[in-house]
Amino acid sequence: ICLYRLRQETRRKSVEEEENGGGGFLGNMLQDDDELSHYSFSPTRWLDRLRDQNAGQLSLELAGDLKLQLRASSGAWLAEFFRLGGLRALVERLADIASMDERDDRELLLQSELLKCLKAATNHKFGIDEMTSDPALVPALALNLSSEDLYVSTQVLELLAVIMVDGFDGHRAILDAMDYFKLVRGERVRFQGLVQVLWDEEADLSFKRDVLLFLNTIINSSLEVEERIETRADMVYAGLLDCFEKLKTAGEDEEDEDDLMDDEQYEVEMQIQLFETVMHSDNSDALYAITKGPGGSSTELVLAEPTQLFDALQSTTTEFDCGPLFLSTLQHLLLIPTYDKLGKKMWEQVEASIHDTVVPPEEKEFDLGLDNVRRMLGWKERLEELSQEAAEASSSKHNLQAKVTRIESTLDEHKLASESERKMFEVKLQESLDDMRKKHALEIEQLKQTGNISQNVEASSSSSLTTPSVPDSSSLLQDMQGNVHTELASLRKEVEDLRRKLAIATASGASIEPAAIVLLKDDPKLGKYFKMLS
Repeated sequence: ICLYRLRQETRRKSVEEEENGGGGFLGNMLQDDDELSHYSFSPTRWLDRLRDQNAGQLSLELAGDLKLQLRASSGAWLAEFFRLGGLRALVERLADIASMDERDDRELLLQSELLKCLKAATNHKFGIDEMTSDPALVPALALNLSSEDLYVSTQVLELLAVIMVDGFDGHRAILDAMDYFKLVRGERVRFQGLVQVLWDEEADLSFKRDVLLFLNTIINSSLEVEERIETRADMVYAGLLDCFEKLKTAGEDEEDEDDLMDDEQYEVEMQIQLFETVMHSDNSDALYAITKGPGGSSTELVLAEPTQLFDALQSTTTEFDCGPLFLSTLQHLLLIPTYDKLGKKMWEQVEASIHDTVVPPEEKEFDLGLDNVRRMLGWKERLEELSQEAAEASSSKHNLQAKVTRIESTLDEHKLASESERKMFEVKLQESLDDMRKKHALEIEQLKQTGNISQNVEASSSSSLTTPSVPDSSSLLQDMQGNVHTELASLRKEVEDLRRKLAIATASGASIEPAAIVLLKDDPKLGKYFKMLS
């Protein structure tokens, strides 16, 4: 609708200009028989006339006749005109005028007439196809945007818009034309000249509306969100968003103007709203919740916003000790001469090299669009999670291995200590048994000696005088052993009684008086039996 309205308004201005000029070029042509013959020229004759004269010598009347010829000719005549290079000849004439340092009124009028000729030629589909098929025509036409005449600039915008909405080839041709215009005019970024027009307070509001319409058409003609974001980024860098605030403020200050101004301001605001709506929609499509490292917090990141991408990269590389490498990479990129074709070629090589480095082999043949970026970022985060889990598992494994080693070492120490204690206990036990055997042997020996002494005394007594009989040594030994066993049984009974009392006292919590036990142990006669009992 906006394009149709723009075309209708341009046609109305063209008709008014011709009517105000006293009949236009057609009236002048009818007054001159020679000029009348121009109207019936063949395409070859028109090409000869256009190529024989440069822009400074081309007459306004000839341009007007060509305009009428193009409007009234048949498709066959136009096809022949296009085949012979008629569009290229027209654009070359326009480029000659655009390249002049200073242009007077006649040259501006001639520029306007030649643009009308192009407009008449592109009213046919094959005329637009002819424009887009030659890569030099649209960029040369775009140079006329720098005209100081707003009407001429409006005509150029309309022609470019018609070419742009024709299809993919037309849109690509316009973007290439903007690149060429930036290079020729020395702009920092594409669309800088158009954005500067919006800042110009002397420019008509209607022309600013046309510029906004053209910029929105460039963005919305692309079906790929990545291309829309890239094109919009150049406009934003040129200061378009700041200019929107000024235009909105200017509309608030001009509330008392006439209805026409209100309509134009309304259309300007509608174009601003359209730009912002599509921008927010594209940013939402480019939104991605990125996680800052394994187990870190997640934050929303606009993948199409260079500032956010830079901040995210700087934060990540600093956190994981890659800051020096990131800084070195930026310093190398700073050396690229971005302002010329060599720089663009170098940027393409850098992008291709990075693509080959970070993209898996099975994905290298695909463009790294937003969907692919999201998908590969998901892979990257999952890989980081798996890497973190593997690191934690490896750490747990090492900790368990160290713990097992410590336990085995402790068990070995306890085993050695137990073995040593067992051997010491066996040695002490053996010593105790040996001592007991020696003592028993000594006691038995003493008893035997006592028995021998008794026998000797009995023998000596029987030989000298009669004495009472003395028991033999075996009976005496049996009696002594019986006494020993009796005493030992008594001692065992006493010890058992003491143990029962000790257990009862321990269970009742009463205090224990070990006096009796101490007294029994101190008895020299019973000490050896306590030792035997123990």
